[in-house]
Amino acid sequence: MNKSYIVLTTAVMIFAGCNGGKINLLGKGETQRIVAQGLSKYDKRDVSASKSIALFEAQKDAVSKISALFMGSSFLENDKILGETVLKNPQLYITKYKISEALKYGEHYRIKIVGNIIANGIIAELQSRTSAPKSEVKVMFMFNETYSDKALPEYYARKGFMEALKFGNFKFVDLPITGEKDFSLNKATALSMAENKGADILMIAVANADKMNASITGFASVSAVISLECLEVSSGKSIYEGFLKANAVDVSGEKAAASALTSAGKMAAEEASIKMVKSLPHKSPLKLTLTGADEFDKLEKFSNILISFENVSDLRLQSWSDDIAVFNVYGKNLGGEEFASSILRNKFSLLNLENVSNNEIVFSFMR
Repeated sequence: MNKSYIVLTTAVMIFAGCNGGKINLLGKGETQRIVAQGLSKYDKRDVSASKSIALFEAQKDAVSKISALFMGSSFLENDKILGETVLKNPQLYITKYKISEALKYGEHYRIKIVGNIIANGIIAELQSRTSAPKSEVKVMFMFNETYSDKALPEYYARKGFMEALKFGNFKFVDLPITGEKDFSLNKATALSMAENKGADILMIAVANADKMNASITGFASVSAVISLECLEVSSGKSIYEGFLKANAVDVSGEKAAASALTSAGKMAAEEASIKMVKSLPHKSPLKLTLTGADEFDKLEKFSNILISFENVSDLRLQSWSDDIAVFNVYGKNLGGEEFASSILRNKFSLLNLENVSNNEIVFSFMR
């Protein structure tokens, strides 16, 4: 066992006080009630160390719960940030706690605590280290690819395009028809179909690969070109037009064509993606306020219900004090009255609607 870790956590327990010490190095702040638990490996030779480590893990659990509601969908991607900030000294965010359970649990020692947590202190600490969720961009393709003016069995340029954007905030949706038939559509029809599918951007691309003179005896040299136009679906406005070229050499013309087209698709994605994101208006979140939010379990249950709606892409806790919690809700078609009605009608029966506008909803928990 790591003795230095035991000394650290034991000191933390002594400093905090097993029965509820007061630690608030952040100054005055409103606290909220939270229940958390922690586990440690049970060491019968040093039970006090097992207890102190379990207590430290319970404090981390409490802080993690608030952090998860604040960070939303990005919580699991930011374990390094959490470890360097709020989880490094979780006791700083808990002003007072009581141990409700402390016992041997199989091969572990488990401690449960009921504490008062400075939720806004955690949010303030993480605010500067994280960013608001990016708006998802839905993209629909019309792609036509050929090699020496003949259709290819696969869409290499399209695959290259999607590969380049797989880590971005892009979601790809398909037209109801595929292949060369796409190009029998005029732009107006294609835009209408894209709008019906909920797409933000329509891309129309033509890619062609042709053999060049062989650069090395026995190998095929191929040049691929792609012309790409990106249209904003809502307005029909062209937001990007480009013409890119890539070359490849391989043992056969088909393999070289596949490589060249894939490279051309990736290059087009890198150039067009910046224009696509910048062209779309910033999607402001819907502000949702909950009064009577006196326990974390209520917030967690409510957030789980909200994120289950198909039109909600992310949810972020912005503040929680004085039994008032404020969330930012991100997604599409989140008109206040209609969304509030959906919540009350289908998902959550323990709320009263206090106020609603197009951009803000205020609920209160029933007492």
